[in-house]
Amino acid sequence: MSFNAPTTPISTGTFSPLTPTTPPDSSQQPLDAWIRSILPTLALDSSGNVTEESQLAGLIAASVPNNLGYRRGTVRDRVWELLNTGLLERISKTVSAGQWRDRAHVEGAVAEIVSATPFLEHQQLHVKIPVYPEITLPYSLQHALLSPLFAALERLCWTWTRNNTALFELHRDCPEAAELTTWITSLTPMLPALTAHAPALGALRNAVVHRTPVYATTLTQILRATESTSRILGDPALAARIAGLSQTVSRAVREVSSVRISARERVRVQMERIEAEIARLNMCERGEVAEGEKKVLRDLRRSVEGWWKPPREYQGDERMGGEDNEGAMEGAESDDSDLVFHDLECR
Repeated sequence: MSFNAPTTPISTGTFSPLTPTTPPDSSQQPLDAWIRSILPTLALDSSGNVTEESQLAGLIAASVPNNLGYRRGTVRDRVWELLNTGLLERISKTVSAGQWRDRAHVEGAVAEIVSATPFLEHQQLHVKIPVYPEITLPYSLQHALLSPLFAALERLCWTWTRNNTALFELHRDCPEAAELTTWITSLTPMLPALTAHAPALGALRNAVVHRTPVYATTLTQILRATESTSRILGDPALAARIAGLSQTVSRAVREVSSVRISARERVRVQMERIEAEIARLNMCERGEVAEGEKKVLRDLRRSVEGWWKPPREYQGDERMGGEDNEGAMEGAESDDSDLVFHDLECR
């Protein structure tokens, strides 16, 4: 049995994942473990292709169990902190690199990649990597796309009903006599295959009637559902046109996703350079301060040690070591290794 690997993986530059400078908050550990456990399953769609990252973040957030006690927004943000490490790029390269016996085998390989990838702790970085929301089309494009699709499906439902049932019993003499969800509900007893597409068609109805924006992931589901519905209702020509439209939209979404990935990669490279420069400047600052302090303290030592000299008769005291002691004193004055300001708060 062969497993169909993706033929067009997302291509990006090489990237070495950043390691957090401090351990993550322990309160996030149950959530992190759950995300790592479910991600390998959701990272691949039914065809074995790598799921688009914004769709993956939404799917994981929608699947969080209530007993974890996290809101969907919190889960989505945490997922992005894992995806922003370039995780899907590495998964895509691994999945497309060879043939797999079955889905369980490839999911095992994905799980190894996920377990080895640290979460990106944004709060530890001076420069934040952008976290993008899920992709949505401008409403003008969404309306131009979905409104004709909505009307075409209503007409197709009306046509099928006219050819297969007594319309006068339903009092529906035109496609506009009932909205799409009502048509689907009426036809489902006769066409049970429509049941699987009811949720996506309901999303289409809400988007057109209530003027609500839809995510690109939902838009893709709507287009797939309308294509299948058109075939079920006996209009392969309409289904083929919708399939072409679906490919165009999916390609645009992939391009937007690729632009975002490239932007994150550029920010990531610049961030690493900035972090290295900050570390270098901190070291230079410490060295410059230390040298400045020593110069001040040398001058202070000369002033303090010269303000009073013992009477001459005490300078030759044998208990002080005589001339040998003077030599030792001179040697001590030349040693400035102890000339350091002490911070009392550090004691």
